[in-house]
Amino acid sequence: MEPSIATHSLLEHVAHDPAALMRPPLAPADTALGEQFSALMNRASAPPSISSDEGSQTVSKLVLGEQGELDAVLNEVDTVTQAMPGMSTQEITAASVRLSVEFASMQFNMQTKMSVVSSAKSALETLMREG
Repeated sequence: MEPSIATHSLLEHVAHDPAALMRPPLAPADTALGEQFSALMNRASAPPSISSDEGSQTVSKLVLGEQGELDAVLNEVDTVTQAMPGMSTQEITAASVRLSVEFASMQFNMQTKMSVVSSAKSALETLMREG
């Protein structure tokens, strides 16, 4: 009786890698995913290089955006402060709450951006360490 193609393939694999007998067999889905991952890794190119000029431009854009938001909120604080003498207690309270929400929103946006930058930096450092 002639061995099947799968048996023949297994025998060839074991002949090249005897330790394969000691490893548990992979499920077909695991094998397909493993082959797909290997193919992606073989096609992977070096990460794009970013010059320090490009990186500093990105940071500058983020900082300028945040500066614009901060300036807008500070201008609104000035406007509310100047209008306070003619405002009722309820209007002053409402304006204070609105400004507090705007400050909190601005701070949340900045913290979110910083978190993303920090995570990306950490991921890159990890890749560079393992690479």
